[in-house]
Amino acid sequence: MPFLMSAGVAILANTRPYEGLVFCVPIALAIVIWIATQKKFPTATVLRRVAVPVILILGVTGAAMSYYFWRVTGMRLSCPIP
Repeated sequence: MPFLMSAGVAILANTRPYEGLVFCVPIALAIVIWIATQKKFPTATVLRRVAVPVILILGVTGAAMSYYFWRVTGMRLSCPIP
């Protein structure tokens, strides 16, 4: 499940960055609140099974996007706008 969620966020970040941000922030906030309030599973287990894969996949996506931006515009944080 975290792999599919991360892939969806990565696709949104590459295709519709602003709309994707508006869509993903409330969902991420809901997941963080759920992790903090649920008592069925230990927090460390949930973080290991959810947070680690999400951080790894989105980290690789961010690095690839930064490299692409750098090669196209000359700056890592400047998105190429046609």
